[in-house]
Amino acid sequence: MATQAGTADQWRQQLDQQPGAAEPLQQLASELERREAWEELQLLIQRQRPFCDGAEGLGTMLDYWSGRACLELKQPDQAEPLLRRAARQAPDFPFAHHLLGRALASREAWAPAAAAQERCTQLQPEFAYGWLELARAREQLGDAAGAIDAYTEAATRLPGNRWLRRHLDALQVSSQARSGHHQAAAEAIVRLQASGDVGEATLTGWLELAVTLACCGDWGNVLRLAGAIRQGAEQAARPSPLSTRVPLTLLGLAVLLAPGEARMINPAGLAGALSESLWLPFSGAEQGLWAGGIDALTMAAVHHLPGNGSAPTGETEPVEPARWPLLLALADVLANVFSRPDRAYALLQMGRASLVLDTPQDQVLQERLGLLALAEGRDLVARHHLDTIPEPNRSDRVRAALARCDLGRAGLHLPHDLASARGAANHLLRLFRLRPRSSRAREQLDQLLWKLNTRVLDDTGRLAQRSGPISAAQSLRRDGLALLAELTRSSLNPPGLAPLPPRRRASRRWLLLASSSLPQCFLYRVQQKREQLEAMDREVLILDVSACDTWGVASALLWADRLVVCRQPGTYPVLRAMEMARRLGIEVLVDIDDLIFDAEHFPPPLASYGGTISAELHRGLAMDAPLFSAPMELADGLIVSTLTLAERWRQLHPDGRQPIHVLPNLAPPVLRRDASEMAPRITQRQAAVPLRLLVSSGTLAHKQVWVEELAPALEELLQRHGDVQLDLVGSVEWPEHLHGVDASRIRSVPFSDYPTYLRHLSRAHIGLAPLEPGIVTDAKSAIKWMEYSLMGLASVVSPTATYRGDLREGEHVRFATGRQEWVAAIESLIADPQARIDLAQRAHAHALTLFGPEVGQRFWRELDGPTGSEPPPARRKLLLINCFFAPQSVGGATRVAQDRVRQLLAQGDQAPEVTVLCVDLDPWQGSPGPQGMPLDVHHWHGARVVRLGVPGKPWNWHHDGEVERFCRDWFDREGFDAIEAHSIQILTAAPLRVALEQGIPYTVVLHDGWWLSERQFLTTPDGRSVDPADPLSGLNPDASEEERQAALQRRRDLFDLLAGAQERLAVSERFAELHRRAGVAHVGVRVNTVPEPVAARANKRQPADRSGPVRLCMIGGMSVHKGYPVFRAAVQRAALGQAAAITVVDHRLEEDDPGYGLSWGGTPVRFIPPVAMNRMDAFYAGQDVLVAPSIWPESFGLVTREALAAGLWVIASDIGALAEPIEHGTNGDRLRPGSVEELTSILKRLTVSATTSPPL
Repeated sequence: MATQAGTADQWRQQLDQQPGAAEPLQQLASELERREAWEELQLLIQRQRPFCDGAEGLGTMLDYWSGRACLELKQPDQAEPLLRRAARQAPDFPFAHHLLGRALASREAWAPAAAAQERCTQLQPEFAYGWLELARAREQLGDAAGAIDAYTEAATRLPGNRWLRRHLDALQVSSQARSGHHQAAAEAIVRLQASGDVGEATLTGWLELAVTLACCGDWGNVLRLAGAIRQGAEQAARPSPLSTRVPLTLLGLAVLLAPGEARMINPAGLAGALSESLWLPFSGAEQGLWAGGIDALTMAAVHHLPGNGSAPTGETEPVEPARWPLLLALADVLANVFSRPDRAYALLQMGRASLVLDTPQDQVLQERLGLLALAEGRDLVARHHLDTIPEPNRSDRVRAALARCDLGRAGLHLPHDLASARGAANHLLRLFRLRPRSSRAREQLDQLLWKLNTRVLDDTGRLAQRSGPISAAQSLRRDGLALLAELTRSSLNPPGLAPLPPRRRASRRWLLLASSSLPQCFLYRVQQKREQLEAMDREVLILDVSACDTWGVASALLWADRLVVCRQPGTYPVLRAMEMARRLGIEVLVDIDDLIFDAEHFPPPLASYGGTISAELHRGLAMDAPLFSAPMELADGLIVSTLTLAERWRQLHPDGRQPIHVLPNLAPPVLRRDASEMAPRITQRQAAVPLRLLVSSGTLAHKQVWVEELAPALEELLQRHGDVQLDLVGSVEWPEHLHGVDASRIRSVPFSDYPTYLRHLSRAHIGLAPLEPGIVTDAKSAIKWMEYSLMGLASVVSPTATYRGDLREGEHVRFATGRQEWVAAIESLIADPQARIDLAQRAHAHALTLFGPEVGQRFWRELDGPTGSEPPPARRKLLLINCFFAPQSVGGATRVAQDRVRQLLAQGDQAPEVTVLCVDLDPWQGSPGPQGMPLDVHHWHGARVVRLGVPGKPWNWHHDGEVERFCRDWFDREGFDAIEAHSIQILTAAPLRVALEQGIPYTVVLHDGWWLSERQFLTTPDGRSVDPADPLSGLNPDASEEERQAALQRRRDLFDLLAGAQERLAVSERFAELHRRAGVAHVGVRVNTVPEPVAARANKRQPADRSGPVRLCMIGGMSVHKGYPVFRAAVQRAALGQAAAITVVDHRLEEDDPGYGLSWGGTPVRFIPPVAMNRMDAFYAGQDVLVAPSIWPESFGLVTREALAAGLWVIASDIGALAEPIEHGTNGDRLRPGSVEELTSILKRLTVSATTSPPL
């Protein structure tokens, strides 16, 4: 290459010295053409052409080279005239004609393009690409025979070109079909599939032909083509959606639309094959075929069925009862593959009208109809079908569907909701107990409670406004909220998910659930708690109550040691957050500073508001009592602001279950600061003129005394003392009927912020606090007197219980009731400045004693214990990470992780404190957001399980930013000592990235190939093995450069995390070696163990019946990497007949699904749902042979070990650690991975020898 480059440079130098020189120009141009350096070639010709005029023959070559460069650079319009001129000037130069043909083909000028390629092949018969382009042109011209001849010539010259081979084969089939030779086409289809890989485009073309024939009623040829496509795929052991499921669907439609021509088809066998085909992945080409005719054929089948009034008389035949399984299978395909439950419903509904079914069959059909109607959102139709099934015969699916129907009716009628909600909730909880892998029942229960919440609040609110007495609406709301609280507690404690035990440690982290909608309440009952707790070295988080609307609030609860709900109504979100906290073992306290929970006394009479609120708002306030009492009843303890509140709650709830703590409203920091500055200036301030009176209020309540008593008293005083001023701060207005005072002496100041409010107080001399007599005001805190006194004011107040209990008349305050007492008390302070000063000073000192910060510290110490730092935990804190965890036990890695947790917890006094991080198999709580990560927590055999509601994602993703954010915050708070990561695909490697960042030692347990490749099982969808050492090996051949770079970056990221691990442990030596070969250093081994009870299974096993069929099973999964296509092909080739009976576990089926059957080569095959672990003994007892033909290097192979322990003969692929425990010929057979031939031979041998010799 260096020599050629040097030579090219020499040619360039010669052309620089002698432009247009023929020899160096031809040499350099030929070299650039060979190197496909088209832009350089184009630039060279452009520069040299002006110097080449008149050079004989050189101009032709310049046209050729320039034309080719333009053509390769996608500039066919510029290339065509150049190539046309070159071909005309050099008629015997074949490549000029070839390139001209390509240029003509680019603008679809097929006839001249074919002529140009014909001339090329005449001149150069061995030029394969000339024949290829000639074939393409003839094909476009409709000359199929000529195209086949040309493709054949090209194929003989390009023997390794798979596309060419496939296209020629497809064209031959199409040609035969167009000629009407459908039988020959069908035979060719079988032969072509058996001989090689047929591409999707080819299969699609054949199926389009079959669909077209079906739409035109040529069912005989449809049966030939569809049968041939499927037969070829089966013989080639290459089932696919196009080669298997679509032909089966066409055959099923033929049975319904042309029963006479399809009479040789066994409907039951076809039904089983259709059901089995659902294991295949969805193909986009299937949707195209659906739109291209299968949809129309389906509707034709619906209208063709007997019993449909639209079918013309005499055009339908009775449907044989044996066809009803076929209807069910076709409906499954329509609903699950083509996403058309409406078509499936119509098919089954018409089929039901034309069939005579026994009771069990009819119930199955009613179930399918109900489920399909529900999938369409037709709840009433679904219930109509499902209700026909007697209760004892209802499957879990039916019960779940009826629960969904109930959910559709919920939230429509309050009396119905109150009567049925408890039963519906219990029903959903039973469903979850039966099917804990699915969280759908919990999601539906959550939706039910949201609807109940809405109805209870909205309907009782309207009732209160529109009909009396209000006590009836309050009672109905109280009953509804009690039911809501009861069901909320049940929903947060579903069966099988035990709550965490109560926390015994000191409360370091306090979560305050609050709202800032009432500024004074937020200041005194929320911000003040944060200040007090932080002063005691506690962490405090104030969370707005709106966060409870999402499940993200669980992240904050996971952080907290205690929850304080600050004056919040008991709506469903709040009750749910409280129950969630209790589920986490967190004590829940409710803080209240008003009598708002007492329906008998709150709100005070409308007249007491002095016209500041409407009657409608007053009735709304009255409806709040049940709302605020609901969370108080649910709480573990209460914090109240006054003794009156505590005593009233005790009167309403004499059982005394909850402790009640009294924490008065104390002075905020800004008030204490201003008070300390005011203390030495009280005398000076009180002597200032003019004398100023002040009345303040932060609410619209308690205005009757103001309007009827204090305001008239102030009018009299202001008239008496012309130099006295009056400030009205906040929600206080001078009554309009009082006109005896100059308005300039009364200043109204709206409330803005607290510091501004305090500045207004600092300018006044006498503070006035009027309140109506009664229990509502008796329950009020002494806030006004405290603020006035600390700011140096002398006060006159109404004698409420709180004031009377804390203050002494004449020493700390003046009390007044009635207009004359207000006049007398205020007059005494105006007239005697020294008495006013003395009262203000005594009040200031007393307020500091009553409301200083030490009061709050004393309260929290008594509530929470000593303030000293916590001793370090005695137990080591270990986090185990796995995608799934009990009760959602999915996959072998999950079983290993669960066994590992049990092992860790069985260490007695040395057992660590174990937390498990996993995800919900069926996420339902919404997506992560600003409020946090949705999650659930439960207790499992002594471990805490934290289950994240992470939305699904492709399993090859290796990072999730939301998970990383959650883990960064959580790990920092928890202080884990070590982390052990098992299968983490959905969580991604984000937790380990955080662990590495925070210096937490972690161990990675290697269960599959996720760390090595985007293909988790080191196998492509078409069964090709992935090289674990090559990160690009798993990509599609046409992967973009962006995809390639992403794969390389994934490898770097994950290998960096593996390198940072304290240990890398494979579950077998073979799997460890696989990782070492891939470049992972220092991989150790921790061998999985078979659970102890399994070892005793072989002793319980019954001897096989030598006279019966050999019972074979495959339970690993119907997937490519598990070798399912290999197994099914081997069974069919072995033609075992009745000498064998096969059971296959279909993981798509649900636990109570009856399954389905079909025949492979005369051998009965039964497909069953997954078997629960506690029933595996009984299952193995009914089997003789386990087949595990995986084609990926299994990390361990738990299933083979358990089957061996249970006494079965095991056939397993000798790959990875799957076949390690097999002694070939003694307890099983080792199989070359992917070898249909070897497995066929083994199966034949076992069935022949089963009655005469070991092992069976």
